[in-house]
Order: sequence, then structure tokens, then C-alpha cells
Amino acid sequence: MRRPVVLLAALLLPLVPGSPATAAPAVCEPGPVELVGGGPQQLVAGRDHVQGYVLRRLTGGGTSCVVPGAAVELLARDAGAATARVVRTGRTDEAGRVQFRVRPPFSVVLQARTADVQSAPTTYEVGTRLTLAARGAGDCRVAVSGSTYPAKPGTAVLVRREVSRVESSPAGRLAVRSDGTYAGTLTVPCGATPRMAASVQQTARNAPGDTDRRLVVAARTTTCGTALRSEGAVSTLTHSFEPFNTTTAVGGSWWGERVVSNRTSEPQAFDVYTTDVHQLVRRGSTVLLGSNGFSDAIGVRRAELAPGAELRERVELPARNCFEEPPPGSAVLASLPGPAFPAGTALVGQTVLATGAGRSVSQRVALTVG
Repeated sequence: MRRPVVLLAALLLPLVPGSPATAAPAVCEPGPVELVGGGPQQLVAGRDHVQGYVLRRLTGGGTSCVVPGAAVELLARDAGAATARVVRTGRTDEAGRVQFRVRPPFSVVLQARTADVQSAPTTYEVGTRLTLAARGAGDCRVAVSGSTYPAKPGTAVLVRREVSRVESSPAGRLAVRSDGTYAGTLTVPCGATPRMAASVQQTARNAPGDTDRRLVVAARTTTCGTALRSEGAVSTLTHSFEPFNTTTAVGGSWWGERVVSNRTSEPQAFDVYTTDVHQLVRRGSTVLLGSNGFSDAIGVRRAELAPGAELRERVELPARNCFEEPPPGSAVLASLPGPAFPAGTALVGQTVLATGAGRSVSQRVALTVG
């Protein structure tokens, strides 16, 4: 029997206070409004997620401005359900932004609304959280135990033996008990106790779970270079970063838009290169703590802006440190983020725009990991 949506509401956490960003967009006169937000991304049951939205007015000619002080409701419903309920309320700050911290146990659809407009619904696939402990039991056996959250009684946990970082071998299946726990003894090749991993398949209310999806948190922030500075003749275009959330949970992301504006009286045509898109920088310095580095598929596309028009592109800034060490024999891709920043990390984020005329860096925006 399906549990009521009230369970989801009970596990939602308090409103996250807004964090001021530098160079906040200007406030403007009444007009049509839109409410935009970040996502989606893979979530794990019981792990925090910060959902942010920006309320802005459309002023015509492809431009917009923000709406501060507006009441916003956050609605949630189980994925596949028809009925949603209000689970949090808040008000937009001076940048038109409102942020909510949630901890959904099941796959969920989130949507925000004001008195005049509502955002597009965003579906988050929430994977089952799975734990595993293993110890040698003698005679070429390994005793394993763990739990699922939410409890998944009657499902099977598939346990495997990790041969290397890129290879594994099936070891056995164990049934989940009514309280969400499982345990058993499995036969493995004799010798040293191997590293074990486990997974559970998709269920009606959750995406699959895997112990290899564990959240790895950096013991300390490490550096990986120096942040870019603006260069080249791109003065005909105005480039800024407008985040939907300036606070995120450990292992989360900051979402927003890279905004390119034509403030001249003539149309502007330019090439946009899919190279560096964002950078995370230590506050008060140019030390680089995280970046997408470069795109795995470097390319170029043509863009054109009428006088006064804006080009908005969705960007995600994973709250992760530098670049992930690739498995042996794999290509080094600097766009792969490394371990998550620990709670309390304070830094600044900026977007990068590479055009045929040069490279432009946005203003810096204060970001935190809550």
C-alpha cells in the first residue's frame, strides 16, 4: 500500500536562508513573470538536497529582471502520483531567489509557485540508500550484512566481488528482511578478503541503489590551478552568472544560468566554444578549487543577439573538489569532478564564456556548502 505524501513532507527540512550574490540583477517594473529552477540530478534517499528558484519578469526584447519579496510555495508529490501538497513556503531575496532544503526518501516531483506563476515540475529519481559491511569468515567465505533505506523487504541485494576498479564478479544474492536489513555468508576465491560491493534494483518508489554510489567527501580542499581572467575583445557582450541557489548540500550542485547580453544598438553574431563553462575559486584569491576544466566534446556553435537581447544557458556547478583520478588505463577528463566539498566550505563561483573574439569571465558569486 502506498504511503501518503505526508511522509515526504515530514522529512523536508527548514528553509535555507539566501546567500547574497555579487552584482545582483536590477529590479524592474511589473510585467509577465516566470519562475525557473535547477535540476535534475541523481539523489540518494535520506541525503540533503537544496532546490533553488529565481522569480523574474520578462521585459520584452529578450530581456528580464528579478522580483524580490514575493511569496513562493514549494509543492511535492511522489513520482507517479497525481496529488501534490505544499511542503514549504518562503520569500524571494533581493536577487529574486528562494532556496529550500529537502531530504526526500522516495522519487519525487518538486514544483514551486507564486500567486501569479508556477515553475515547470522537476522529477528527481531518488535511489535506495544501501549499506554493506564485509568480514572474512574463514574457509574461503565472507560474511556480509547491511541495510536498505527506505526498507525494501522482499527485494534481493546483489553482492559482487570487486576484482579491480573497473571489473567485478558476482558473489551472491541476499533477501532483504522486513526491517530493511540483510545478512549472509558467501563463498569467494580463497586468499585475502576481497573488497565487496552491493546493489539493489529499482523498485516502485525508488531508483536503483549501489554501495559504489557512496558519497566521498574531501578530507580537505585541494587546489588545481589558477582561475581564468577575462581576456580578448568581448566588450560588445555583457556576461554574468545568475545562480538559482547559492547554498547546496554536501555532494550537491549549484545551478544557474550563464547570461550573455547584447547592450549595443547593433546585432551581434559570435561563436561560442564548448570549453570551460564554470570555475570554483577560493574566496579572496585566484586559487582554483574546482572546474569542469574542458568539455569532453569540444565544439563551436554560432549565436546571434539582437540589440538588448539575452542568451541564457543552464549551467551546473558540482560542489566537488578539482578533478577525479581516473581508473587505471582510462583517459584523463578534467570535466570529471572529484570528491565532494565538506560542510562549511565557502568559496566563489564564476562562469566562463569562450568566443571567437576571446574569453570572458563572469562576476564572482559567493557560494557555500551547508
